[in-house]
Amino acid sequence: MLFYVILRFWFALGLRAYAFFQVWMPTNYPVRWASTDPWIKWGLPVGVALTPVYYLAMTWSGEYLDAAGSGWWWVPTLWGVINTIKFAHVAIRSPVVWVYRTVRRRTER
Repeated sequence: MLFYVILRFWFALGLRAYAFFQVWMPTNYPVRWASTDPWIKWGLPVGVALTPVYYLAMTWSGEYLDAAGSGWWWVPTLWGVINTIKFAHVAIRSPVVWVYRTVRRRTER
């Protein structure tokens, strides 16, 4: 019974965190668009263009964090980490999904 309560708590917390990130992180919109059929071809260019941008933002704010600046520099650093991983994933995943969907459509005809 205790295991069920703990599992349910973490599942509910994960859903709320997911909903929070969907609302308050506007970079989820390009990621969501890059997963749809008309926009899947733009996933690779968007991912290749934005991954280095967020990586530079992450390293720049990380330097201020390491330089014993304000304690709030971890917020843009974490933001850069999340978006770097997110757009790198889009750049890697979208060509594979695009080829898979194209092959699947051709074989269905």
